Amino acid sequence: MGEKVSLSFDGMPLKKAFVREDGRAIIVCPHCGKAKEISVLSMAKRKSVVNVRCSCSTIFKTYLDYRQSYRKSTDLIGRYSIEVELRNRGQAKVKNISFGGICFEVATNHTIREGQKGSIDFELDDKNSTRVRKNFSVKAVTGNNIGCSFIQDRAYDKNLGFYLRTGL
Repeated sequence: MGEKVSLSFDGMPLKKAFVREDGRAIIVCPHCGKAKEISVLSMAKRKSVVNVRCSCSTIFKTYLDYRQSYRKSTDLIGRYSIEVELRNRGQAKVKNISFGGICFEVATNHTIREGQKGSIDFELDDKNSTRVRKNFSVKAVTGNNIGCSFIQDRAYDKNLGFYLRTGL
């Protein structure tokens, strides 16, 4: 599960490793490519950056991602609406998406607050331009960036699942 380098710590690039529900993560050495599964259960307070020493003697830092599911960066355009408030609707730029949620950016002033419910409708940039419509609950608002968790209406969305697995 070696992921793309996207973070840095003290100017050094970080590899990312996802921590599974069982508290284990697969760490990949950036020098030799060797993968090792480790337990992070004993690490104090969900430490997010760890020093790793590979058997090839390379020492590197790894970012541990405790999210429940992989989050894919996107650049998709869609439309959102917030329940009850007719003025809180409009165009949204989908910044990232996962099985469990979405982060989108609104272009205009808004009054969206944590705890509100709404829906978003957009097309994936896959070969079929698959349309996705999801209901959500707002979890975080930072300026015009809205972080949401999906309100699950189905156990598994096959099209979204396939999309999230492509390009890993």
